[in-house]
Formats: sequence, structure tokens, C-alpha cells
Amino acid sequence: MSQRALFTADLEAEAAPSDSWCTAPEVMEIVHRFWPEGISLDACSNRSAIALGFVRAKTAWTIRENCLTQPTWNVAKPRTTCWLQPPYGRDGAPIVLDWARRWDAGELWETLALVRLDTSTEHWRALDARATSLVLFRERLAHYQDGVRVSTSNFCSAMLMTTRADPKVRHRALEAAVGDLGHVYY
Repeated sequence: MSQRALFTADLEAEAAPSDSWCTAPEVMEIVHRFWPEGISLDACSNRSAIALGFVRAKTAWTIRENCLTQPTWNVAKPRTTCWLQPPYGRDGAPIVLDWARRWDAGELWETLALVRLDTSTEHWRALDARATSLVLFRERLAHYQDGVRVSTSNFCSAMLMTTRADPKVRHRALEAAVGDLGHVYY
């Protein structure tokens, strides 16, 4: 199936075109530098992102597979690494809150979560309470839709890391992976 056919099928099969946006390659390069051994789980993927190959997770769930209905997120026992970019709208809140429950239950080893920077929400607080590092990007991020870069977003994004490894060591690794694209705090 061609990429264009996958994109079309994606838009028909998933909730709305806005759910088929993809993370910019430069952000995913950070993730791949941070996890050179690969990403175990992309819990909020879509067929467009899979076709473009930006994330390249060993396990990727789309809206059809619905991460909220999965019995476990521990897909690479005992050390599942999770890339989490939930929808930026209201639909993302239940996913982040479910992620927090699964994190607390020990299902995940490490997570990088790219979310809208909105400290007033419950799901931000759920991530922030567990995070060991926070990345603020120098510029607002652009996303891709149907393989084409769209204009930068009208809001800021942040990436938060949670880890069960030594947080200082992983913080330094995240700083190295981010480079000059942003600042790493905590």
C-alpha cells in the first residue's frame, strides 16, 4: 500500500484528521538519540506516523488499537520505553491519566512524553508529578500531516521524562540528545 493510500485509510479509520498529525523529525531524532536501542512502545500512534517511519517503535497502537483498552503497556518486559504523544485536545487527558496509573503500577521503565505546555490541567500535573526532567524547546514545534510540514503550532509544547534508572544519569543523556534544540530542566 502506498503512503498516500495509508494516509487516506488513516483518515477514514481514525476519529478525525487532527488525530493523524505526526511529530516533527527533529523531535524524533532527539528520541532516537536518547534511546539508540529503540522505542518499545508508541502508545498514541497513527497510520500516517507509522508509514512515515518517524517513530519506528517496536509496538505502535493507533486509535483502532486504543491504548486505554490494552491490558498492559509493559510490551518489552522488564524495561519498556514509551514514547507518549497523546492528542493535544481534550482527548489526550484520559490517556495521560491512564499512563500515570500504569507508571505507578510499574508497567513502564522510562517515558518521554510530548504534550501541550498547559500547567493548569490535571493531566499536566499527573506527568509533572512523576517527571525527572523537563524539556522546553527553543521554538514552537511544527507537526506533519499527510507527510507535509504544517505551520508551527500556536502554543508551546514540552517534553517530560520519567525514568526508573538513575535520574541524574538519564538527565545528562537527555541533555546530550536535545542539544541546542531546547533546554533540559529538573
